[in-house]
Amino acid sequence: MKAKGAEETVCQDAADLKAKGNNLFASGDYAKALEVYDEGLKKLKDNGAEAAILHSNKAACYIQMKRFKDADRSCSAALAASPGNAKALVRRSRAYEQQGLYKQALADIQQVNRGESASAETKEAEKRLKDVLAGRRKGVADIGPRGMGKAGGRWPRMAYFAAKCVLDDEARMIHLAHGTSYAELLAMVKAKFPSSGPVALKYVDKEGDLVTIGERADVSAAIAESVAAYEKHLGGGHGPRLPPQIPPIKIHLFRVASEDEVPKPPEVEVAERAQALAVQKSLAARAAGRAGEEDGVGEIDDWLLDFANLFRESLGIDPDRHVEMHNVGVEKCQRALEASVQSKDALPIFDEAAEKFKEVTCVGLLNWGNVHLCVGHKLAGEAAMAGTPASSVEAEVLGFFDKAQGRYDEAMALKDDFYDGILALAQLEFERAKVKVGLIIEPPVASASGEGAEEADLNSAAALNEAMKKALGRVDTAKVAEVQPLVDKCWELYKKGVKLGEDLDAQSEKEKEKKAEAGSKPADTRVDRTAEGVDEPGLQTHALVMWANVQFEYSQILAVSGGEWRPMLDDAVVKFRKAGCNERDVIQALKSHIRSEELDIPEPPEEAAEAKASAATADGSPPVKGLPSLGSKPTKKAQN
Repeated sequence: MKAKGAEETVCQDAADLKAKGNNLFASGDYAKALEVYDEGLKKLKDNGAEAAILHSNKAACYIQMKRFKDADRSCSAALAASPGNAKALVRRSRAYEQQGLYKQALADIQQVNRGESASAETKEAEKRLKDVLAGRRKGVADIGPRGMGKAGGRWPRMAYFAAKCVLDDEARMIHLAHGTSYAELLAMVKAKFPSSGPVALKYVDKEGDLVTIGERADVSAAIAESVAAYEKHLGGGHGPRLPPQIPPIKIHLFRVASEDEVPKPPEVEVAERAQALAVQKSLAARAAGRAGEEDGVGEIDDWLLDFANLFRESLGIDPDRHVEMHNVGVEKCQRALEASVQSKDALPIFDEAAEKFKEVTCVGLLNWGNVHLCVGHKLAGEAAMAGTPASSVEAEVLGFFDKAQGRYDEAMALKDDFYDGILALAQLEFERAKVKVGLIIEPPVASASGEGAEEADLNSAAALNEAMKKALGRVDTAKVAEVQPLVDKCWELYKKGVKLGEDLDAQSEKEKEKKAEAGSKPADTRVDRTAEGVDEPGLQTHALVMWANVQFEYSQILAVSGGEWRPMLDDAVVKFRKAGCNERDVIQALKSHIRSEELDIPEPPEEAAEAKASAATADGSPPVKGLPSLGSKPTKKAQN
């Protein structure tokens, strides 16, 4: 009896801890809930049903924290303690799906559907996973462009996607994230169109058909369609300037007679949203010191997301890059810890992990410096718009540039071969030179008209060219010679960046060859465009394009100050072509040059080909291959 009483006490303690953990989970404190569940597991000595529940509850916490590997491990522990536990199977299926392990996810959900715990949601999940495996739809883990852009820039894995919701002739913007549910999307649409009445949501797929959105997977598919269409659009060549972010996803709203005709969100999505709202309300109440009194729920304002996207686009910041490196570092640390403590094989893994964390720090310092650089540009742009001389803001702007260099130098001190840091320092030297000679450009005002994307791009380019010519007219030509040391330092750094990019590209190729020889597929997350006949650019290409853009701009400064501008322009063109830039874009850039009337600019390739074909038809001789020369060749000195 005494032993039995002690056992009952242990079970009661575990039950109390489970209840406490559940309350913490409901309030959104998942980390603390995990600690309490672990404490409950320590109380239980056996691996029975109670232990299975605690393991399954831990998995629920991990899922909310996006720690899907930990979630599937906890579910596996729950199933070891209680085979066939339905909740553990459903949660492990979800964790597998988020990791892209669709076969494992399907196996778990099918096991649930063969038992008494089957529901409409689990059956729908089975159908969705079968469609993913059959290639009829994209999975939630397969969305988002990864890898290199057309001219060497990295595509970020975007945290949010802008979406344009269109009802009749009215359009309003919302923001979607990876994993946004249909229940969340429907709530956002109703908030944006409060007087619209019942509406059904649809998107256009790659076949041009309108597809009704009725669950989370449909939202993910709409994002995937938009990403795929944009990547296809970018597959036709690249130029001196990099394209901006992915355009908004278009969601069509159709009025229906009643709410019964609007697809109902799955129960699991409704429950998730209710729980998320409860957590937000609880946190808002705590912050205000009035727990449980508010009826409103705090949400992220759209303007914050708009500003975040603008900020990222302006600075070229990849918001998830440091997270990816951090995860790699953590993974390598875990691998080392899992190895035998006595094993010498663990030491190189620790070294690799340390190197990744060092790079995380460098990227953080780089982005910190970019913030200071952005502030300096903002001050200069405001002065240009107000017609204020550059000299009036020069000291303040250069002060922010100095702060940026301080952060860049800290990064370089940690990693002297930090590629992005070298290019940032090179660009910074040229930005200093521009401010000192008074070249501050008035930011062009975005067009509010409804023209198409191509026409909008042309209008934007024309406005930028006009702003550049206006700024060049304000250059203090007497100071151009004074900034030559800054320009020389800029060239020196870009030369170093090009060489480092070449070395890193070669190193990457060797690593791929080694993995190929070992019979393993290279762990390359970049988009494979070889099927489209597009060469994947490397880091050297990226550095060449950046250097050429700076040389092109400097040639215009020399042109207005009476300097030798032509060799500088010729060398920029050589770099553009060496980087593989589209010939039409190079020609368009030459036409925008302030001394374009003095250049022998060739016709675009298509027009030149037509002219040659006409000439061949006229005299019967074959057309001559090749493009007209762009003037004298760059000198060896200029190339080096």
